[in-house]
Amino acid sequence: MRDMLVLGGGPAGVTAAIYAHRFGLDVAILTLDIGGQPNLTTDIENYPGFPIIKGIDFSKKLKEHLEYFNIPVEYKEVQGIEKKDGYFVVKTSDGDYEAKTVIIALGRKPKKLEVPGESEFEGRGVSYCAVCDGFFFKGKIIAVVGGGDAAVIDALHMAGIAQKVYLIHRRQEFRAAKILVDRLKQKNNVELVLDSVVKEIKGDKLVKSVVVENVKTGEKREIALDGVFIAIGSVPNTCCIEGFLEVNERKEIIVNDRQETSVPGVYAAGDVTNFPHKQIVIAEGQGAVAATEAFIYLSRSGSK
Repeated sequence: MRDMLVLGGGPAGVTAAIYAHRFGLDVAILTLDIGGQPNLTTDIENYPGFPIIKGIDFSKKLKEHLEYFNIPVEYKEVQGIEKKDGYFVVKTSDGDYEAKTVIIALGRKPKKLEVPGESEFEGRGVSYCAVCDGFFFKGKIIAVVGGGDAAVIDALHMAGIAQKVYLIHRRQEFRAAKILVDRLKQKNNVELVLDSVVKEIKGDKLVKSVVVENVKTGEKREIALDGVFIAIGSVPNTCCIEGFLEVNERKEIIVNDRQETSVPGVYAAGDVTNFPHKQIVIAEGQGAVAATEAFIYLSRSGSK
């Protein structure tokens, strides 16, 4: 039995594992990948020490750090967690794992539009990752849906690949940082479709068009295109722990300032928690706190 299992391989989870290792704990990570959200990001410009770094390169740095300390990574899908006789059993797609403490850092997954055609054409023109799938739309016409940083970054990324980019946003003003919006407005192959929402995604074998509706006038417009990139936010990856821990109305794990959850011995860090600001540096800080508090918990219980 390990001292700790970290669920998730993003910035929060990797940081927690590194801190746990340096405390002398027997720790392993259970995850589907290393990097998490940065894997879906083009350029990161707000991480201290790196004026600009590609998301995929940032994720490689995380993996290299784990390899430097020989921290075990098991590439498994977490399916549940149970408490048993003073320890925890984490259920995965390939067997059970036991540990004295658990840190949940499962991050988030893309939020869906929930409109006709979205599920039908996922992987056939509908995507939630411009970094992953953008290359397939070289020289084509695409739309990005959303108004936050992620949507504008995706639109900027696709402006250098696609022939034409429509950015569809339900409001007139963007939530995205002004510096990003200003860059986007300088692109001559980007058209802003504001005060508008997507009502339907159409096609046959592949996406052929989207129907948008102006929220102020009610006027509908059908835009012919080849792909739709949806970037309207995210939801926490907490379905596997529902009923085990206390979560809020948004299904985020409720933690205190020590990253403690409603179950002693279980901690949570990063975007999966109810902390309002979802940033890499914040997630890493929470991962460090969670590992430190778990170490203190083990020390006080006589388990370490």
